[in-house]
Amino acid sequence: MKTHMLTGVHPCKPALRIERASLFPGISFRIWCLVLALATALLSAGPPAVAAQMGRQSGADIPKTDSYDRYWTDSQVGVEVGADFLMLHWKVEDTSFDAATVCPALAVTFGASPALDLRAATSFFKGSDEVDGVDGDILSWQLGVGARYWLSTESDFSPYLQASLFYMLLDSDEVSSLEGTLGAGAEVGIAYRAIDNVLLQLAAGGLTSLIDASGRAGDEDVDVSVAGLTVGVKVAWLF
Repeated sequence: MKTHMLTGVHPCKPALRIERASLFPGISFRIWCLVLALATALLSAGPPAVAAQMGRQSGADIPKTDSYDRYWTDSQVGVEVGADFLMLHWKVEDTSFDAATVCPALAVTFGASPALDLRAATSFFKGSDEVDGVDGDILSWQLGVGARYWLSTESDFSPYLQASLFYMLLDSDEVSSLEGTLGAGAEVGIAYRAIDNVLLQLAAGGLTSLIDASGRAGDEDVDVSVAGLTVGVKVAWLF
């Protein structure tokens, strides 16, 4: 007797709906990402002097490096590497899966102004889970662009907001012919100018697919969605 790979029941019988507590109860994570992305875009549209003014208002004794002018300059290029601890959540139709994994990341940055840099980035993650005897796995490679707005450029400690848009290449053993989809991410962090042109960064954020990806499970078409929360560390070298 043939059974469905996601529901474990005969295709002629009503499929049981598998549900489990999600990492995001009652909250649409896509909304949070879009709100933070919009806030970053609005701040980026303002004059770069806003960031410097915020730094001055925080106090007169803000520490500065001797080479301040070299750190935040127009047309400055940087390379950023790091890793995020990712609390991953994905759904295949009505079946929800959760996993904790590590997401390595790489980015090339370009300083559009002292308060704004643009970036091209890539990252990768893989997760697997089992729900009521049903196996699930997801693999994703992200390629995209983003913008980071620095809230203060006069201190060695510089908080920032970041928004990104990317294409997600997806794969799964349980879902064949899985298409890629468009995704978005948001991040809040702080960077510390350690030595010369090196930035140490600590950040928290998240990612989500904006459109459900399509694939096939057995003889049925299924929709797949992905979301996750991240906490990570990164190191950037500015040239």
